[in-house]
Amino acid sequence: MAPANNIFMHVCYRKKPEGALGMSNPTRMETLLDGYLLEGRPAKPELVAALLKETASANVGPYLEGLRLLRDRTPDLALVALRLTLAGKSASDAGVVGLRDLAERARKGDSDALQAYRAALA
Repeated sequence: MAPANNIFMHVCYRKKPEGALGMSNPTRMETLLDGYLLEGRPAKPELVAALLKETASANVGPYLEGLRLLRDRTPDLALVALRLTLAGKSASDAGVVGLRDLAERARKGDSDALQAYRAALA
């Protein structure tokens, strides 16, 4: 399912070049979510378990409560909303759907969508 060009590595582990996510040290939660959204790794049950082990700021408390309750039934849109919130962005309906669509296109190898995904989180 993951493309050969390894999008996840480009998003999460590059130094802060022009157009990257805008952070040189993404949090572990951000790295996990980017991996799941862009490459499907880790699988959702492992992602949720790993996210619940992380310490997070209070603004993501409601998301973590939802993860605790729903576990691997957590909707992907909720994970996208969490990713936006971790980036300090609004998790509006349009923003969540837009980022989800970018992630899906980037996962299929669309480099323009990957750049737009980065920009949306910068």
